[in-house]
Amino acid sequence: MKRVDDWITELYHKEHMTDNVLDLYGHKVDNIHNVVDSFVYENIKLNNKELSIFLGSNNITKEIVCDIIKNYGLNYTECVYNPSLIKIST
Repeated sequence: MKRVDDWITELYHKEHMTDNVLDLYGHKVDNIHNVVDSFVYENIKLNNKELSIFLGSNNITKEIVCDIIKNYGLNYTECVYNPSLIKIST
């Protein structure tokens, strides 16, 4: 039997993660770390090679996301045509 936390996480992921893309627009800064960490971790487990994260317009969000990516030892690039988009190579 699934725990309520697992069910909520699964539902949340279905709403906010599409394949290898995560959109953080509208998320509270307090939740960013957990959301991004889960997204990166799950995609590494699935052996996905390229991920995209839309940051929104908050510089704090960008710092949090970049720190998490670095902690996983992954490389990322900021898109020139869309500064709120980060591409990650696993």
